[in-house]
Amino acid sequence: MRGILLCALALGVLTAGERPRLVGLKRVAVTVTADPTGGIDTRQLQSAVESRLKEAGLRVDPKSRARLNVTIGVSDIRAGNGEGLGYAYSIHLGVSQQVYLANNPSVLTDAVTWEGVWLGIASRGDLEARCAQTLARRLDEFVAVYQAGIAEEEQATSRASARR
Repeated sequence: MRGILLCALALGVLTAGERPRLVGLKRVAVTVTADPTGGIDTRQLQSAVESRLKEAGLRVDPKSRARLNVTIGVSDIRAGNGEGLGYAYSIHLGVSQQVYLANNPSVLTDAVTWEGVWLGIASRGDLEARCAQTLARRLDEFVAVYQAGIAEEEQATSRASARR
């Protein structure tokens, strides 16, 4: 499992030079789902996600066509004798928005415009806290991308105003 985590970390470092931007994102609907294994309280996590987005200046609107989907997968880890050792979990964050196709600009479709997947392990009593910590860190990454898009939009507006 540590090998998988190190591979995921290395992939994140290798792609760190390619910073995405979410230009034009004004509001987003939020959906949090989790496997029933582990008993994670998705309502509490949804509330925390929405609070963090609002704190960052992003409007949360359940009717928005842009969506931030949070999916938590949980697998039970057991010893050979069946004893429960803990959980392996994955957290997937993905933003899907409506976009026009480059090869056919008259076609509007949904597409994932930002995403990330993170893996972890937790003891039986620590799963919800570990998932919440991982989600909070990854949400901070999303917020940084969102705020970089805002900065880019503001710079473009300033340049356009300066040319007038």
